[in-house]
Amino acid sequence: MKRSGWTVAVIGFVLFCGTILLLRHPLATFYHLEMGGHLLSATLGPEATGPLDPGTILRPAPSPDRLIPAAEHFRAALNQDKENMQACRLLGRTAAWRGEYDTALTIFRYCRTIRPGDPLVPLEEAAVYRALARTDPQRARQGLREAWRDAGVSPAALIRHGEDERTAGNLDEALFWYDQALALDPGAGEAWYRIGLVRAAQMDWGGAVDAYQQAEATLPDDGHLQFEWGWAVYQQTGDARLGEPYLRRAVALLPDEMWPLLRLVALLRAEGRLDEAVELVHYAERRFPADPWPLIYEGRFALLRGNPQRARKTLQRVIEWFPPQAEAYFLVGQTYAQERNWPQAIAALQRAIALDPQHDYIFEALGQVYLASGQIAQARAAFEKALTQNAQNENALKGLQKTEEAHP
Repeated sequence: MKRSGWTVAVIGFVLFCGTILLLRHPLATFYHLEMGGHLLSATLGPEATGPLDPGTILRPAPSPDRLIPAAEHFRAALNQDKENMQACRLLGRTAAWRGEYDTALTIFRYCRTIRPGDPLVPLEEAAVYRALARTDPQRARQGLREAWRDAGVSPAALIRHGEDERTAGNLDEALFWYDQALALDPGAGEAWYRIGLVRAAQMDWGGAVDAYQQAEATLPDDGHLQFEWGWAVYQQTGDARLGEPYLRRAVALLPDEMWPLLRLVALLRAEGRLDEAVELVHYAERRFPADPWPLIYEGRFALLRGNPQRARKTLQRVIEWFPPQAEAYFLVGQTYAQERNWPQAIAALQRAIALDPQHDYIFEALGQVYLASGQIAQARAAFEKALTQNAQNENALKGLQKTEEAHP
């Protein structure tokens, strides 16, 4: 039987409508996800729709109202497909970027029902709790502990984040990560040890000692812990005898490392036991012949004993045998200053600063030489530079006062 053209058209139209009805659901979801993702990327950058890592913080965006259209698209996609994880996560993120943290957390809890056990959703929650940490630290700490646990994030991974921040000089951020590691494992000795390092860098010696003491429970034979602990005890108490046992243990536990040995030398010097200190320096020279620091220490002791020529001879070996060392030139400058050879002292100290301009004590020493040689303007500039680097440098403060008295 032959069909008319109208019949064929009607059948084709019906099939087309059926196909559209059949595909309407996934096509609409895809459309809204694409549009929402495009708007989000245009506002916050292409990484806005990518995976999060534990370091992400979902803080409010600079223009949160610009995210409303994106949120509407993600909500529409989720309404079309109530089990679409991507739509759910991006809707939650958008709420967080708009500062709607409770809404974001509610959405992420719904995401958990879509795919129970998915470790990516707790990371989204963690990014929200990190943003809450400043305004509601107790809630944030509890939420983060649960989020890290559910995401399968280990204390070691959190400590690594802390180390990245500490290396970059972001000490408060490093402390946050170490605290998070301790929230998962209160006995994490590595976290306590690194908290001690941060406290020492902040000159909080009491805090450092407390942290090292906590670390010892799980790191009883860690030489680096003993090394840092002993120095912190000395800095906290001012009593080298109290720090000495820790340093001696560090030397025994780290026989192939030089710095525990030289730190022990510093404590012996502080106790006034110069003969023992010098003997230990000579041992260090034999034990570590490829390192300049034992020789630098020997030169320093010769200078302390009022023998600038011997000190300079030792330090000259450092200059000739090793790559340039700022400390060697600093001490050479001090030897010339003891002999009142101001031009040579200035030249050596300027060379030290050129090699390493970050040490206030070198600028302070240069200021003292300028002051002693009558170069008041140069002395003032050197003392001011030292105080810029360390406002607590008492010798620089006194030197600056002398320059003002000389030229009020």
